[in-house]
Formats: sequence, C-alpha cells, structure tokens
Amino acid sequence: FAIEEELLQVELDAANAQAGSMEPPRGYGGYGTLGLFSYGMLLGPLAELLHLPGGMNWCVVGISFLYYTQFLLYDRINQAYQREGLEEPLQVCWCFPFFLPFNLIVGLRQVHFLSQYFYHVRGMAAPSDPLTEFFPFIQAPRFTWQEFALRPSLWCSLLSHVEDIDTESLPQPIQSLLKIGTDNDASTAAAATTTTDTITTTGVWQ
Repeated sequence: FAIEEELLQVELDAANAQAGSMEPPRGYGGYGTLGLFSYGMLLGPLAELLHLPGGMNWCVVGISFLYYTQFLLYDRINQAYQREGLEEPLQVCWCFPFFLPFNLIVGLRQVHFLSQYFYHVRGMAAPSDPLTEFFPFIQAPRFTWQEFALRPSLWCSLLSHVEDIDTESLPQPIQSLLKIGTDNDASTAAAATTTTDTITTTGVWQ
C-alpha cells in the first residue's frame, strides 16, 4: 500500500515537473490497487451466494488485476531508474506465477531497489541490510535466470566462495535449456555494469 502511494506521488511530481505534460501516472496508488483487488475478490463469494454462473471462479478477476498491477509496479520502478540515467534493475516478466521461483526473487528485489531509489533521490546513504547481505541476489545488479542458476554465490553469502557451475559438466538437455534467450540476455548483462558502478555490494549509492 505504502509503496504504491509513494510511487504514485513520484509519478505525479515527475509529470508536474514537465511543463505542459498531460501524461497520467501509470499506477493506481495504494487505495486503487488494493481497493479494486478487494472488489475483484468479492465477485467470487457474491456469485456463489447468488448462484450465478462461474461462482467462486470470479475471484480470478481480482487475482488477474493484482498480477497486472505487479507488472506495472516493476516496470514503473525500472522507469524511475531510467529517469536517473541508471540501468533498469528488474526483470519485469518474472512477476508472473509461471516463472516460479523467479517471481518471488523479483518481488524481493523490487522492495530493495525501490528503497535504494528513494535514498538516492533524497541524497541519503542507504544503511546496510543484513537480509540482502545474506541473500546477494536481492541487491545484485540485473542478472538473467541462467546466471542465477549457474552462480551459487548469488544464492547465499555462505556460498560466496563457490565457483560458478561449468555448463559443460551438465547434461546436454540442461545445456540446451540454459541457452534459451542467451543472445538477448548477453546485451542485458553487458549493460548491467552501469548499475554495478553506481551501487556498492552493500547497496549504498555513490
């Protein structure tokens, strides 16, 4: 709720700063997001009580709206970074449930990088975060799912000295799976050096 409200205000301020800009904010704010989600979830019990076709399946409306707003949220965070001339930190498509467990990973990352953004725009140094230090993937510069799968040092600080997994040692089917989308991801990995130069391993903006 608080994240949506604050990010909505950032978008309104950015629109006001551009003279004559008529571009509306992309988010719905905390009330709009949770309110519409709640109404959508109520459709199921209401349809069930009234014996309407579909019954509880109408709850899918609320769930679908929530995933839509999550997609918007991650993309809006990327745009906020882009406005500051920084590399976009989040893989937006990971928010959907069929990307499990990467939807959980990007959810944790959005909380971290949004907080880093607000520290940056306010000219404040971000404090150390024991959680992101123990789970480096939360604060690491943008990475691909292949990099996450092959780099144990991203998983946990206890594995920081473990070398990357050699793809040649893996079964051929897994090697083929890891090659999916690598041509597009290569340019993304190269561009991530912008964020690396901006944020230290403790997440403090320079």
